[in-house]
This record gives sequence, structure tokens and C-alpha cells, in this order.
Amino acid sequence: MAVWQHAADFRYQSQVSTWIFGIAYRVALNSLRRHKRWFVAFAGKSTEPVVDAHRQLEERDWLAEGLRRLPDNQRSSLLLIYQWGHSIEQVAAMAKCAAGTVKARSFSRSR
Repeated sequence: MAVWQHAADFRYQSQVSTWIFGIAYRVALNSLRRHKRWFVAFAGKSTEPVVDAHRQLEERDWLAEGLRRLPDNQRSSLLLIYQWGHSIEQVAAMAKCAAGTVKARSFSRSR
């Protein structure tokens, strides 16, 4: 629904799929924030997730395999941004490329 409501906001500066993913990401984050506030207000319980060790191991294995299949420059961009917390500009400086290139590596699918 959000994509339909904001279709006129699309500026053709990225792929449509990247733009839609960005909307979905923000909608999901907002939903999680609202759910957390509701849970704290009405349930009065901890918002700490229940830890399932088997599931965590399985997810870590899937993530490692997915990262392994990416090209080196795309994998390193993702790790530097999401695991190590560097900004896109910092990664661009490290890789000696444009920030747009780092963004493309971070958000595009591997072929």
C-alpha cells in the first residue's frame, strides 16, 4: 500500500526494486517499533526475544553462505557497513570509489 501511495515520489535515481525495498524496510522498522511500544505498554513484560540457539546457528550458516557467494567487493562493502558500522562515505574512501558505487554494491542483487 505504501508503494502505491508514494508512487509519485519515485525519482528514477535507482532501480524500482531498490526503491520498493527501501519503503518495505522503513515500514517494517516502524511496525517493529510500534509493536515493541504496544508490548511494553500493555503486556508489561520484557521485550527481549526468546533465544533459540539452533535457529541462530542456522541463520548464521545461511548468512555466511550467502555472503560467500557474493563478489569480493560487494561482500566487503556489506561487512564494512553492516557488521563494522562504517558509513557509506567511509567505505567509499577505503575502497577508493564513489559513494554511489558503494550504495549499489550494498543494495543490488548478486548476479
